[in-house]
Amino acid sequence: MQLLAGSTNDVGLMPRVLAHYQNVAPLMEASFAGAPIVYKNYPAGTENPGVFHVMEAKLDVKKLLWLIHAKHAIEFFTWAPLPSDDYRLRFGRIQIEAPYGVEFSRVKRAAISLREILRNEWKLQSIPQVDGRGGIVLWLPFADAPHAAGLRAWLHSVANQAAMQFPDQITTESNTHDDDRAYVHVGTNAAGQYSAMPYSLYAHGVAVCAPISWSELDDLPHAGYFTAETFAERLRRYGDIFAKDASKIGKQLSPWAGGASPAQPPAPRNGVITAAVDVLGDGRPRTAHEILSAAIARQLMPPSTRNKFVWSALVEYIARQRGHGRKPPIIQDVQRRFRINELPDDWPDLMPHPTPHADVAVHALCDRLEETSTGKDAGAFEASVCDAFARLGFLTRRLSESGAADGVGDAILGIDGYRVAIECSTAKDVVNNLAPGEVARFRETHGADYSVMVGPQFPEEIEFLQELQANNVTALSVPELQTLLHINANPLEVKGVLASESASDVIADLLWERSHGPIKRVATIAHIIAREGWKIQRTAAEMGGRDEAPQLTANGAKLLVDVVLRAAGTTQSCTYDEVREAFEWLASPSVGLAKFEPEQDSLVILRPPAG
Repeated sequence: MQLLAGSTNDVGLMPRVLAHYQNVAPLMEASFAGAPIVYKNYPAGTENPGVFHVMEAKLDVKKLLWLIHAKHAIEFFTWAPLPSDDYRLRFGRIQIEAPYGVEFSRVKRAAISLREILRNEWKLQSIPQVDGRGGIVLWLPFADAPHAAGLRAWLHSVANQAAMQFPDQITTESNTHDDDRAYVHVGTNAAGQYSAMPYSLYAHGVAVCAPISWSELDDLPHAGYFTAETFAERLRRYGDIFAKDASKIGKQLSPWAGGASPAQPPAPRNGVITAAVDVLGDGRPRTAHEILSAAIARQLMPPSTRNKFVWSALVEYIARQRGHGRKPPIIQDVQRRFRINELPDDWPDLMPHPTPHADVAVHALCDRLEETSTGKDAGAFEASVCDAFARLGFLTRRLSESGAADGVGDAILGIDGYRVAIECSTAKDVVNNLAPGEVARFRETHGADYSVMVGPQFPEEIEFLQELQANNVTALSVPELQTLLHINANPLEVKGVLASESASDVIADLLWERSHGPIKRVATIAHIIAREGWKIQRTAAEMGGRDEAPQLTANGAKLLVDVVLRAAGTTQSCTYDEVREAFEWLASPSVGLAKFEPEQDSLVILRPPAG
């Protein structure tokens, strides 16, 4: 491999790289011996993107220098695990980056704020390191080498605590912009998720990822201040700053017992309604007695609950929702049974319902939303809401001008993008300083398509709901915003919420569709086709071989699926479009369970399905 072909600016770069690592490789081994080696080289020149390589070889001086000679490695990375266990980390890392247009001084302020939180509230010390580009990394040595999952969950809570205490300095979301906040993230605290090692080079500018003392930070002009040419003198004068500071910190232990446990999604307030929605989630109607029995079996209601109490609670709830002009999530049929207010779903549960991945960053952000929404710092709540919309796929910007909204968010949807003006209100419980007409005017002020009010809770009076409708404004409570975060809603789904004055109705429909809509139907059809199709192919192979084997066409597959559904008690049938969608999914490279012949509209199962 010829390094940096056609790049005149990089002539002589590798001798400088080698000279630097001959000085610092022993320092890197001293602190990270035995860690997996991750390196980056630039086969097309440093003006083009580099290539990462993760090796099984363990870090030592000889291997580092060999990679520079043989593979033209320039940058080195790590996640700092124990040599014996990739999931136990010797260091935690908090990365502080400067979004486009954010000055390095803001990054420095964010680093100092995080240092104070770690020191004052957790009695922990950290080692700052500039990253050679525009950011700072805080390294936290832990003598007990905590498991990555617990460490990462705790660090997410620290980052969100910092964003809550310093809303004008720190954001936890990369999609925020133009508001002078530094971006803080901790997701690389996991096996195989790496960041630049202390003393590594950054190829552009040949800057050093240099550990520094806290006393140096104020006067440091930028993160690329130390270069390969100047670092040798610094090393001669100050020695191995990283190892010295780690030694001073000493036997620092992880600050939680048994690892940090993520917060759970907020539970709705009415226990009977919550339990009934859970029990009726399969779409089948039930009497109040049947709901109570199932809820007690699932430990959703206490055994002392009376049947009459459940019936009264459900009937009153339905009447109250309708009186407020809202869609009740539960209704009664002509036989006075209760069911979910969605299209009936009597399809068999052959496949487990897809559940969202438990994301510790989302849990931490939801905790911050809940705490700031009822606090006295309106700015902290505004920053939290902007970060929440950024997590949902919006490019958000927090505003502070008089006569403006608290923030704007642009849906990152290409030609389908749209803008929402965001107004936030804190309250101890229910927001009472309501002005939908004022919020509506922000659409014109900011060229927005939608206006949304966000607060801890909103009143359900019919007058307020009518005012929202008249002004085309959506009221989004914190629990509703938390739900969107927990289910990882995308901006197109959020658009449906913003287009309705009743966010809860749309979110309820969205939750139902996730478990009982097209996702379940196509997954069920694909499961039946794979299972029954393999049985047919096996029977053909046993009886007559390929000459007598029938083709599994879309028409035959539809009939096959309908027979299985009817035997399971389903009154609905599948459609040809759903069958073809299942065909394409089974034959997709990510699944690879079948071969689809579009011209013949037929499918061949390639292997027996699991289970």
